[in-house]
Amino acid sequence: MTDTHEHCVSGSIHKGTPTGKTVSLESYKDVYVSEPSSSSFSGKALLFLTDAFGPSLVNNQLLADAYASEAGVRVYAPDVFEGDAVPVSVLKDGHASFDWESWRKRQDPEIRWPKILEFAQSLKKKHGVTKLAVFGVCYGGWATMRLGGLEEQIVDAVSVAHPSFVQFPSDIENLKSNIPSLFLCAEVDRMFPVETAQKSEQILQAKSAPTVFKHYPGTTHGFVIRGDSEDQVVAAAAVDAKNQLVKFL
Repeated sequence: MTDTHEHCVSGSIHKGTPTGKTVSLESYKDVYVSEPSSSSFSGKALLFLTDAFGPSLVNNQLLADAYASEAGVRVYAPDVFEGDAVPVSVLKDGHASFDWESWRKRQDPEIRWPKILEFAQSLKKKHGVTKLAVFGVCYGGWATMRLGGLEEQIVDAVSVAHPSFVQFPSDIENLKSNIPSLFLCAEVDRMFPVETAQKSEQILQAKSAPTVFKHYPGTTHGFVIRGDSEDQVVAAAAVDAKNQLVKFL
């Protein structure tokens, strides 16, 4: 049987040259920031909560750059793992080479949540952000849903791609009905199975929440970030998922 986490720590490394920069911001030592093509900042920003490989993975940086340039928003991708992201070498050596369970305990959502919340709040309070969307991929999915369910609303839109560690159904039920949401779903995903995605859509539709669910046949958990660019089906799905988020923003 396939390990639950296999697709969380496997996939391809993409080619390209990132254009953003890594800075220290608030309590995070490393935050990858990508600016929109226009010279002036409009106040619109995307908080990009990455997969387990963190913002140092070139795939994440290239996507952040694409969102910034194509959607015209500033993108912030903090290293919420604080130097303890899954090593990129695991993508070459295979998931069996990595002690997932020990890492998972160190990166428990309850450990990471306070700083993620503080960082999101600071973007509007201290950094000139007037409209804030949040996009969570894999590991970043649970925090994205939490941010969308806060009583004190600090995000204006949420999107997730094959999210991990989402508490179902509570995280879905708690999502504020006035916050638009976009779900990018893989066909094979033990972290957020098709059945869970379908039930989530029903829950949000029942309370008239503005939501869109996109399902991608022939894909597995992780395809948006680490999909095989040589696989035509997966590559096309990844491009469409990117375009869906740009349109959503």
